Amino acid sequence: VMFKLCSLIALSGFLSLCLSTVPTWATSPVTFVSGKGTDSGVCASPAKPCRTFQFALAQTKAGGEIKALDPANYGALIITKSVSIEGGDGASISDIVAGTGITIKAGPNDVINISRLTIDGGPIGPGFNPIGISAFKVGFLTVTHCTFRNFSLGINLGQGTVFLIADVLLWNVGAGLDLSGATGTLDHVAVSTTIGLGCDGPCNGIGVVGSGANVNIIDSTVTSNGPDVGIDSESGAVIRIAHSVVTGHSIGVQVHTTAK
Repeated sequence: VMFKLCSLIALSGFLSLCLSTVPTWATSPVTFVSGKGTDSGVCASPAKPCRTFQFALAQTKAGGEIKALDPANYGALIITKSVSIEGGDGASISDIVAGTGITIKAGPNDVINISRLTIDGGPIGPGFNPIGISAFKVGFLTVTHCTFRNFSLGINLGQGTVFLIADVLLWNVGAGLDLSGATGTLDHVAVSTTIGLGCDGPCNGIGVVGSGANVNIIDSTVTSNGPDVGIDSESGAVIRIAHSVVTGHSIGVQVHTTAK
């Protein structure tokens, strides 16, 4: 009996030690990526960074932060929890071709912060319809100091998403922003649309659609080289525009009878 009791105590202690060591490596509050990194380990030290955002995200605690250390393409990713992603000069998500640069599938209480990234869809041709960021029902999303280029659609925010997009350039995009049922502010956002880049539906600079949509546009610029609409508001959406310029479109600002 004594032998069995000692054996059980020893086994219990061993299991407790194993279990205590499993979750800690996967929940670092801050992780790091580098063009010289490797997708292995815990990403928790600048001396041992990982290579891609997606791998680092799996090692990052909810509400934590991923930091890019140097110029590199860190790959497309899918975000499923609260996190901040901090880029830097030359940090990018590039050559997306037909997919989405950042897909956000987090919850209504999650907070996502994305800053200082260049998100580049790469060469756009027949059958290639990349999207920069796509998010639905996110508690709060901030995108700051970022550049989007070469996309059929730059930013796609769906019903229930609350956002702040500031100091952002969307260049050479078929459509700039599709804000369907989303609520928030565009501050110092520059959109330059190019006709013929495969956008799905109207190639508008900024589209605000749906009864839940309520968008402020401040100190922003929307330009185009073709017959699209600069800012389009419809189906009960509310828009407020201040200190902004819309030029080069067949229609600058279009407000449907059901919009405000």
